[in-house]
Amino acid sequence: MDERHKQVAFLEVESTWKGVDANPAGMCETPCLTRDMFDVPHVFQRLMRIMGIEAISPKRRTTRPAVGHRIYPYLLRNLSIERADKVWSTDITYIPLRHGFLYLVAIMDWYSRYILSWRLSNTLEGSFCLEALDDALSELENHN
Repeated sequence: MDERHKQVAFLEVESTWKGVDANPAGMCETPCLTRDMFDVPHVFQRLMRIMGIEAISPKRRTTRPAVGHRIYPYLLRNLSIERADKVWSTDITYIPLRHGFLYLVAIMDWYSRYILSWRLSNTLEGSFCLEALDDALSELENHN
């Protein structure tokens, strides 16, 4: 994209902002977006694409399986979960930060939907997952 087209996009954005006042609470110096501006979202999508900017968020279809990836059967399909501590699940997700990621692991009881244990780590090593599991198992022993 050449500079002329970028300049046109910036002028369009600037004209869109005209007449928009600062935050009424005085919290920010820059104009704030209002719902009225999003009546035509494709305008902003086009302008963002022209200017080469994009939102900081996970992209669509972040969990596409790799070619040849084995799909495991769902073992809980016909299982009746009628009491606590019968079925636990775990999940690892990432929390985007300005300069990297934090990884969060959580262990949850399916019956009560209670978070049994969780840990944060700045690396994706297995040790913080094992710590969370050990903590959940020790809580189970303490209650029984």
